[in-house]
Amino acid sequence: MLPRIVLALALMAGFYVLAIGIAAGLLWIAYGIIFRDHFILPFPPLLIALAGIILWSIAPRRDRFIAPGPPLEEMDHPRLFQVIREIADRTGQAMPSEVFLTLDMNAMVAERGGFVGIGSRRVMAIGLPVLQYLTVPELKAVVAHEFGHYHGGDTKLGPWIYKTCEAIERTIRTLSAGNDGLPKPFVVYGNMFLRVTHAVSRRQEYVADALAARLVGVEHSRNAMLKLAVGDLAFGMFFMEELEPVLVAGYVPPVTEGFGSLRGLQPGLGDDVGEFGGANREREDGSLRDSPAAGQATSSSGRLAILCHFAG
Repeated sequence: MLPRIVLALALMAGFYVLAIGIAAGLLWIAYGIIFRDHFILPFPPLLIALAGIILWSIAPRRDRFIAPGPPLEEMDHPRLFQVIREIADRTGQAMPSEVFLTLDMNAMVAERGGFVGIGSRRVMAIGLPVLQYLTVPELKAVVAHEFGHYHGGDTKLGPWIYKTCEAIERTIRTLSAGNDGLPKPFVVYGNMFLRVTHAVSRRQEYVADALAARLVGVEHSRNAMLKLAVGDLAFGMFFMEELEPVLVAGYVPPVTEGFGSLRGLQPGLGDDVGEFGGANREREDGSLRDSPAAGQATSSSGRLAILCHFAG
C-alpha cells in the first residue's frame, strides 16, 4: 500500500504545483500584455481575475467541525465506553476526544479541527441502530475496524486528501461558472487523483478489516459486516417510511422500539440498551413532556438532535 500512498501524496503536491503554475502563467501573460505595448482590453484584467480565482480556490481552509450528532459522555454510557477503551488499549491507540451518537447504521472516526490536520483532535461517531442491532462482540469488531484507521495512520492522511479534493472541486466549480472549457486541466487531474485515492481508501478498509478480525475474531467481524450491510437497508426503509413522517409531524417517537418491532431485532447490548440513549426516557405514553426540549418548536435537524439524545 505504501507505493499508492506515496503516489497519492505526489498527486496532492502535483495539483498545487499545477494550479500555481497555471495561475503564474496567466499573470505572466497579463504582465506581457500590459508592459510590452500590447495592451488590449479586456484581456489583462480577465487573466488576472482568473489567476486570482485559481489561487483563492486552492488556498487551505481551516476545518470547521460540525458535530454529526449529540455527544456521549462516559459517565452516562459506561458500557459503551468500556468497549471503546478496551479496543483502544488493545490497538495501542489513544481514546477519541469526543464520541457522538448518530442516526445511521454506521460508525466512523476522524481527526477534525485544526489547520489541514495540524492541531486536530480525534472524534468518533456511532449510530444508534448499530448499538441496537449488533451483539457486544460484533460491536467490538466495528470499533476495532474504526480504530484500525487510527492504527494505520489513515486519519492523518485523510484530512490532506479531503482538503485536496475540496480544492479541486472548488476550482472546477468556480471556473465552470465562466466557461466550461476553463477547468478542463483540473477535471482531468481530478479524475486521476480520485482513482488513486479511491484505491488507497479501499486498501485501508481491507487493512482495518484484518485488524478487527485479529482482535475480535473472524466470525464476529464477518457477522458485523453482514449485519451492517443488511441493517443499513432495513433502517433506511424504516427511516423513510415510518420514522421521517412522524418526525415531520412534530413527534419524537421511541426509535429503537419501533425499529426493533418492525424488523424483529433484539438489542445488541442486553435488555438495557436504553442506557445508551441517556438518562432521559420516554414516558409510557411515548411523550417527552418532562424534558425541557420537548416543548420547543424545532426544525427537522433539531428534531433529529433531540431524537438522538432522548430515544433509547
